[in-house]
Amino acid sequence: MARIGAETLQQLGGLLVRLRLLDGLTEKSPGVFYSRRIPMLHFHEGEGGPVADLKRLPPESGFDRFDAASNTAQTALLTEVTRRVGQLQRKGAT
Repeated sequence: MARIGAETLQQLGGLLVRLRLLDGLTEKSPGVFYSRRIPMLHFHEGEGGPVADLKRLPPESGFDRFDAASNTAQTALLTEVTRRVGQLQRKGAT
């Protein structure tokens, strides 16, 4: 699956703004986010629109794929990103 193109990335503008405001999440390149040194989130071109790959938390490995095409899907993705980044931050604080 191809990484997301610049035009499709622009369609995610509102979501990207909200992601950039999250504590503990840093955008290393357009649409590619890290938490600490962990590659946390990136986007691809899906058949039905953009999709996001969100890092599974240890002890799991790999990524979970989320729809990112609709406002409802983006809200669900943002909620899950916030939860997982928060878990990483709490682990780092202990």
